[in-house]
Amino acid sequence: MASDDGGPIDPDAEARTLEARIFVLQTGLRVSLGVLGLIAVWLTFRRVRATEVQARVAESGDQTDRYAKAIEQMGDDNLAIRIGGVFALEAVAHDAIERFGDTVRDVLCAYVRLPRTDDADDKTQPDRVAALQALGRIPRQAKLEDLKAPRSDLRHADLRGALLGGADLTRAVLDRANLSGAVIHHANLSGAILPRANLTGTDLAVTSLSGANLTKANLTGANLTKANLTDANLTGANLTDADLRDASWNGKTRWPDDFAPPTKQDDDGADS
Repeated sequence: MASDDGGPIDPDAEARTLEARIFVLQTGLRVSLGVLGLIAVWLTFRRVRATEVQARVAESGDQTDRYAKAIEQMGDDNLAIRIGGVFALEAVAHDAIERFGDTVRDVLCAYVRLPRTDDADDKTQPDRVAALQALGRIPRQAKLEDLKAPRSDLRHADLRGALLGGADLTRAVLDRANLSGAVIHHANLSGAILPRANLTGTDLAVTSLSGANLTKANLTGANLTKANLTDANLTGANLTDADLRDASWNGKTRWPDDFAPPTKQDDDGADS
C-alpha cells in the first residue's frame, strides 16, 4: 500500500503518530481533570471558610446576647437571679476570654463596689461574695482597691496578684485562699481567718492583721513592714524571708516554733 506521496507506508511511523496523538489527548485530559479538581478544592475551601465565618458571627452574637442577659440578671431584685447572673457572666468570660475577659472583670469589680443598701455584713450578701469568687477564677488581675467586704466568705478564693490596697476585709474568711503576689497594703484584715492561706510575696505593708488567724499560712517573702500583728496567731506559719521591719506585735501574738520575732515595741513605738 502506498502513502499519500506515492511512497510505501511505514507501519511503525503510523503507530508512533497514533501513540503521540493518544498521549496528547491523555495529557490534555489529565490537565483538565487537574484544573477541575483544583477548582473543586477552591470552591470547597470557600464554602468551609464561609461556614466558619458564619459560625463565628453566630457565636459572637450569642456571646453578646449572653453578656447582656447576665448583666440584666445582676440587676434583678431577686437574690437567686442576681447570683445566676454572676455565674452566667463568669461563663461568658471563660468562653471568650480575649473578647470579654477584661470587660467582665471590670463589671464584677464595679458590682462588688456598689454601696450596700443596708447595714448587713457581706456574708448575708452572697451575690457580692459570688462576684468576688468569680473574679478569682477569671484569668487577669483583679483591681479591687478600697473594697469594702467585711466578713466575706472567700475561702479557697484565687486572688493571685489582686490589687486590694486599702480594702476592708475585717473578719473575712480566707481559709486556704491564694493571695500570692497580691497588693494589700494599708488594708484592714483585723480578725480575718487566713489559715493555710498562700501569701507568698504578698504586700501587706501598713496593714492591720490584729487578731487575724494565720496558722500555717505561707508568708514566704511577704512584705509586713509596719503591719499590725497584735493578737495575731502565726502558729505554724512560714515566715521565710518575710520583711517584718517596724511591725507591731504584743505578748498575745503567737509566733511559729523556733522563730525569733523582731524587736518588740511598746505602744509608743519604743523598743522594750
